[in-house]
Amino acid sequence: MIKTIQTTLALSLILVSTSIACAQDEAPLRGPSVEPVERRSLVPSGMMGGMTDAVGELNQRPEIAAIDLLELDEEARERVNGVLLEHISATDTFFMDHLGQIQGWVAAVQAGTLRERLGALREIKVAYEPVEALGPIADRIKAAIPSEQAERYEALIAEYEQARESEARRKAEASGVKFEPIGYKITRHFEKLGQDIAASYERTLVSGGEDFEAFLSSAQLSNQGEAKVRRAVMDLVERTGFKPTPEQRLEAFMQVMGELDPDDRGKLLRAVLKDS
Repeated sequence: MIKTIQTTLALSLILVSTSIACAQDEAPLRGPSVEPVERRSLVPSGMMGGMTDAVGELNQRPEIAAIDLLELDEEARERVNGVLLEHISATDTFFMDHLGQIQGWVAAVQAGTLRERLGALREIKVAYEPVEALGPIADRIKAAIPSEQAERYEALIAEYEQARESEARRKAEASGVKFEPIGYKITRHFEKLGQDIAASYERTLVSGGEDFEAFLSSAQLSNQGEAKVRRAVMDLVERTGFKPTPEQRLEAFMQVMGELDPDDRGKLLRAVLKDS
């Protein structure tokens, strides 16, 4: 668990559309370069048979990654986008409200005594309750999509989680360690929470803009949509003297999302969430 949280909080800095450059000589946004790949599973193809290869580590929750493998009409996409925006808003609020505590929590989990580690994890869980009070994100997404796609969505996540658990079990047995299913599930819970924290960190604090063009390219917005994003970014950095606060970045992102048409709004949201 310690290694996982350390890894997720030290993910390579991927600037998404709410992360604005703080240096005038840099482009204002940075985001992931994503090559479109057709796939039908979250589990690498090499694992489908003998489960001999390592499960690919997703840079986002499988509940979010699985959305790209669904066939959804425009109305369903809009409903899913609403769920994702609610999740982003809640997790970013959690991050900003507890920014001063997070470093201490991570330090305790990484290097503290058992008592300190357990105490930090308890504090994280309590602080994260407003996000979890929204309900499991998978359940909210399933409620927003047609039943046949909800079944496929649930199957995609279950397949991935089963493959991960099988891999963890094999590694434990190979090391002569007893595999504890309950402990594993607790670890997975905090892994996902760590991914949320890392994504919020990237959205609200990370600066730099060398990959802005790659980000816009990966989003594949319409010409009008791309122009609106560029204008919103330039307006923000000019208005704030190239030093926007995390709250101003989030406000600008929500504003531009409201100005985009449904298709571009969905594309931008998926680009923001991908690899975050």
